[in-house]
Amino acid sequence: KANITNQLGNKYEAILQLREIISDSPEAVEAYRSLIELYEGDDDYESISELLESSPDSIRSALADYISGAPIFSLEAGTYNKEQDVTITSTGVRIYYTTDGTVPTKESHLYTEPIHLGIGVTQLKAVSETSTGVLSSVTEAKYNIDINAPEAPVLSLSSGTYYGDEGRI
Repeated sequence: KANITNQLGNKYEAILQLREIISDSPEAVEAYRSLIELYEGDDDYESISELLESSPDSIRSALADYISGAPIFSLEAGTYNKEQDVTITSTGVRIYYTTDGTVPTKESHLYTEPIHLGIGVTQLKAVSETSTGVLSSVTEAKYNIDINAPEAPVLSLSSGTYYGDEGRI
């Protein structure tokens, strides 16, 4: 019924019908597959990720080709006092990224080598692509390369409780 509704041009109603089928029959693999295809037609990869994250293990196993973990950055977000390189890893077949804070798409930069962070602020975002073309959720980090930033202080005392003059810094 949902497929016919979609063919008649009412995609929103078809999505609602498929969600109802999934709610009533959480093991209905074909309903998941049809819903994923509708989301995919709209490039709504976030909805695909959310749908599969909340699905039973048997559905995730049956539709594993649609699942890719979000990319992982080798460097934590933050301020650094020298230029840095960021490596991105993922379970997907390809990684796309942006450095201007926009959400990456399949038309964004294809990750092939570490990303060099020069002086200034970089808002890095990345997604990974599955073998079926579905994009993962977005990973993001903001980096500030400020060569004038002071180095983090180093404390000479170990943490603990001190009495008398020993506790003064």
